[in-house]
Amino acid sequence: MERFIMLIMMASLSEARAQKKSGHPVSAPGGSSLPQLGKLREAMMTWYCPTHSELTPCKTFLFMKGLRETKSPEEKKKLLLDRQNKMSAMSAEEKKVMQTQAREAFRIMYTEYCRDTQAIALRNAEVCTNTALKNLYGEPQG
Repeated sequence: MERFIMLIMMASLSEARAQKKSGHPVSAPGGSSLPQLGKLREAMMTWYCPTHSELTPCKTFLFMKGLRETKSPEEKKKLLLDRQNKMSAMSAEEKKVMQTQAREAFRIMYTEYCRDTQAIALRNAEVCTNTALKNLYGEPQG
């Protein structure tokens, strides 16, 4: 998970630098920009995670949300260090299991988000039509 968070942070930094140089958003597979994918995932997790906080992606989402709400740089550093230590203490097998569980949780989250076509009108419908998310999580099951 620590590696996942670091990869996201590095991808965001890299994308920001490339966007600054070119003046255009960098595309992710499927033609979406990385910030766009992040916003779509955030919409999905904002809807799903309040009732599924025990799932790995939701734990990360809620941690990141809390981190953003933390004002003190010292407290942010402490939160990040605590999380890093917790992740470092995990075995390679535990990390692999967690990644598999996270992938499956995202797939289920996406399917549930996009299942009810009438409710999609009340949500961000782009989550369900985005090619990159479809490629990552599969076609929504209706």
